Amino acid sequence: MGIRSGALLLYGLLSAFAIAVSASAASPEHIRLLREHTMQKLVVHDQPRETTDVPFFDANGAEVRLDEFLGSVVVMNFWATWCAPCLKEMPSLDRMSAQLSDMGVEVIAIAAGPNPRPGVDRFLADAQIQHLEVYFDPKLALMRSLGVFGIPITFILDRNGKEIARLTGDAEWDSSSAIAIIEYIASQS
Repeated sequence: MGIRSGALLLYGLLSAFAIAVSASAASPEHIRLLREHTMQKLVVHDQPRETTDVPFFDANGAEVRLDEFLGSVVVMNFWATWCAPCLKEMPSLDRMSAQLSDMGVEVIAIAAGPNPRPGVDRFLADAQIQHLEVYFDPKLALMRSLGVFGIPITFILDRNGKEIARLTGDAEWDSSSAIAIIEYIASQS
């Protein structure tokens, strides 16, 4: 095999590898095409972004970190009991969670700031929230580390824990557009 033949073979192998790698990740362009109605506010990153290892807390007060969700597509929503748009979208997040849980999708709701546990529990019961994992970020440490200062905001993380999109404001997370976006991401990663 001559140098030219070897170079062509190497080029072909590297091209095949690049195609295989890119095929295993969700295409930002494809995600953008799926955005309709309230999902048009979804900002899709051209490249996945690193997140953070800042801890937040589960309902029992134990520390949790985002890397504990590696292997799942994560829809992470920051909300508060006093935030009207947050309360409006929580039932749709709950329905999304119920619909997509068998696809390796984790929908987590993080109460941002001082949200006393009894108030959170009362809200969840009143809104009949049954499928969301609820966490707490009482000092807003996780939010600040992600560069967020307002709520509601929702992040979409791929199975590698990288942020691939975010949406500021409330949305209809159980809409056909939102479900199609998350199903597509789950099928590609």
